Amino acid sequence: MSIAAREFHAFPPFGFGFLQLMTGTPLDYAFLDISVGFQNMIGLRRENILGKKGSEVFWGKRRQFDWTGYFRDAVTSQKIQEISRYVEVLGRECHVMVVPSDGQRFALIVEDVKDHIRENTSWNTAIDLLLSALSEQFIETKEHACRLAIHCHLLGLQFQLSSKEMEELSLLAVLHDIGKIGVNPAILKKPGPLTDKEWVEIKRHPEIGWRIVKKIPGLETVAYGILYHHERWDGTGYPLGLKGEQIPLASRILSVVDAYDAMISDRVYRKGIKMDEAMAELIRNAGKQFDPQVVRVFQKIVQY
Repeated sequence: MSIAAREFHAFPPFGFGFLQLMTGTPLDYAFLDISVGFQNMIGLRRENILGKKGSEVFWGKRRQFDWTGYFRDAVTSQKIQEISRYVEVLGRECHVMVVPSDGQRFALIVEDVKDHIRENTSWNTAIDLLLSALSEQFIETKEHACRLAIHCHLLGLQFQLSSKEMEELSLLAVLHDIGKIGVNPAILKKPGPLTDKEWVEIKRHPEIGWRIVKKIPGLETVAYGILYHHERWDGTGYPLGLKGEQIPLASRILSVVDAYDAMISDRVYRKGIKMDEAMAELIRNAGKQFDPQVVRVFQKIVQY
């Protein structure tokens, strides 16, 4: 299985912990949020994990391991780090990924190796091929996809989405720009402003993505999420000009998260802005481009 596909499978329902570094001696971290999958893998109830330090949660596991050393390196480098086939802490073969968010918060993603095997292998293979094609085009980075999936997951928890809806939201986060495969790469990589003609071509990518993904059995809902992810709350988006709650919640969630990550990330033609500036921009456009409720909830998550 490719790295891209494995990164997708590392997300819920298998395991997910959102952590915050605790500045002290020794360096430790506290759990801010977890998924049901992570709870099941750790073998503790949710109330026995949230707010506790990692040293408390993993106390008595097979042996004490310097996880904080990995975390410190990940936060310092601001790069995803992976510990493959790690056994010591959980007593089972698993993959561990550390995904930094900022200098204080990061995600610990734990996946049971056995969970690589899914019932619908043809469905799995189709996603693998799509992600590989997207990666080869250099359209999106794996870090970008991971950050989107993490923030979408946290928002999905706040909106009390079902397990099926959460999985579809994770897929949407990873596949939303798959339609850019059908766009001229020179336009996607252009360092300067786009012409009107180039913008027309760029705006085709939601429909192209919808046409690609809807052919995969079981992903129809995800396909429509892709089609609508550039619609705007005030009805001035594309391709259909949907307004307000006509836009599926998953697409409204992705719209906020994607815009935020785009603003704080460096691009060929500009440097990323500060997180508080990006949040201020989301707030200014709440009720216009973005669902106001999604922005409010996202603001609480980012400032947590």
